[in-house]
Amino acid sequence: MQSQAGTALEREAREWVVETAFAHGRAGAVDRSGLGASVVDGIVDHWLASREGDVVDAQPDTVALDEVRTRLGGAIAVADLDNDALVEVLPDREALSRWLARPGMAQPLRVGLPVDAALATIVRGAVPGVRLLVAPVNAMRAVRAALAAGLSALRREPGMSRRNAFPGSARFLRALDGRVAACGGWPVEVTALLSAGRAAEHVVRAPDAREGARRWPEMELALSVPGAAPLARLMRTWREAILEGLDNRFVDRASAALSRVRRMSVSRRPSLLPRDLRGLYLLRDCRRGLVYGAGGDEAPVSVPLGRSLDGLVTMLAASGTGPVHAGP
Repeated sequence: MQSQAGTALEREAREWVVETAFAHGRAGAVDRSGLGASVVDGIVDHWLASREGDVVDAQPDTVALDEVRTRLGGAIAVADLDNDALVEVLPDREALSRWLARPGMAQPLRVGLPVDAALATIVRGAVPGVRLLVAPVNAMRAVRAALAAGLSALRREPGMSRRNAFPGSARFLRALDGRVAACGGWPVEVTALLSAGRAAEHVVRAPDAREGARRWPEMELALSVPGAAPLARLMRTWREAILEGLDNRFVDRASAALSRVRRMSVSRRPSLLPRDLRGLYLLRDCRRGLVYGAGGDEAPVSVPLGRSLDGLVTMLAASGTGPVHAGP
């Protein structure tokens, strides 16, 4: 009886070390547990190896991609948008291409991604005929980046920066939000660029693709002003993906969660490793789902859908020295 109790306590202690390592990084687990780094590494690696056998690569109808940063560089997080769950963390873009094109697996119908031409090329090459979509939240972020680039281009024009009240990017974007008034002394080119930005955001805020397409001509007219070239390239190049995102607004929630994961992983870069981030979706709250073979005739196979995105964000945000509860 004592032996069974001792085994249960040891298993609970090992699970606590694993949870703490994923919440606070391996260095954090060393500090909180008092164990040596090699012991913590051994416990976490053994746990990962034991769970890998339970993971069958699944692919939902709609996935979202985002790049995160860790101590050893970048990694690509893949989320199942149908279930709001993280399903894979890949070390690089080459691995993403292989994952998307795996033989014998049903490929996604739609892929949501940030405004990244290289990622779009990889996805199209791996999954011919896939529908790409940009979440409205990501489109809005890209619009603001393009406006900042356009404002910088205006500032570099001869004599422009010496004109009255030329705004900085932060004030310009606050004016875009309506938090401050556009200064009456701003150059006419700046106020015209501000109008172009508002027209682009009017498209991105449309309730669906049909309304977005209806608003498009007005935006095109507004884009024909100095400084709007970066914004014009963005909107025209990504037109179909932006409109597709308006018709699939559920991607917004997952994209916002992945953005929080990206920010938190950056803050934890001194201790977080790609394999630790990958381990997060194996931890505790894997849910079971069904996936069919590529032909549709095979019997369904039970597979883990992964950690809920909300649970992942909560775990990365965890603080304190007590045991980390990974969820149900």
